[in-house]
Amino acid sequence: MFERLRRRSVQLSLGAAVAVCAGLVPGALAGGRHSAVGNPSISLIIFGGTPTNPDITVRGTDLDYQPYHPIPPKSPSNTPSNQKDCPVAIKGIPGYDYGQRLYFVDKSAKPEWSAGRYRPAIHELDCIGIIVTSYTSGQVEFHFGGFFKQNHYRVNPGDFVGIVVNTIGTGTHVKYTPYGVAPGS
Repeated sequence: MFERLRRRSVQLSLGAAVAVCAGLVPGALAGGRHSAVGNPSISLIIFGGTPTNPDITVRGTDLDYQPYHPIPPKSPSNTPSNQKDCPVAIKGIPGYDYGQRLYFVDKSAKPEWSAGRYRPAIHELDCIGIIVTSYTSGQVEFHFGGFFKQNHYRVNPGDFVGIVVNTIGTGTHVKYTPYGVAPGS
């Protein structure tokens, strides 16, 4: 009788653990899809540095990609330098693209440009990679790879930019201030 109770206890514990894991990481058990941890949101964007050498800090909640791997996987896994969709030799540290999970778009620039995004179906590989300096559930800090400086890109005050972190996107106007700007401002 004790052995039967112990087996039932193990089965209940295992079932409860699977249910808890499924609740914490939605989609993790359904086809191996990666999902956000919790309910991600962006509350503040801080633009530091200068227009020719910006540092971007995104603050929010649940910005993690997965509990044990907060940064989304590099997609593609290699740098954009000398690739089919970015056939240039990038000087300095090129940075990486992160698929559609972490990227930046300057919608005011003529022509519009983006950094960190990879969309293979339309042959888009951003030559401007992202260099992540810090990534936690509450804050992501990054700057741009070598192609940004190499081709004299800028993030000007007043530009309207889009930022995506952990597939949560927002837009805002750039303002270089230590106090940051709210999404949508």
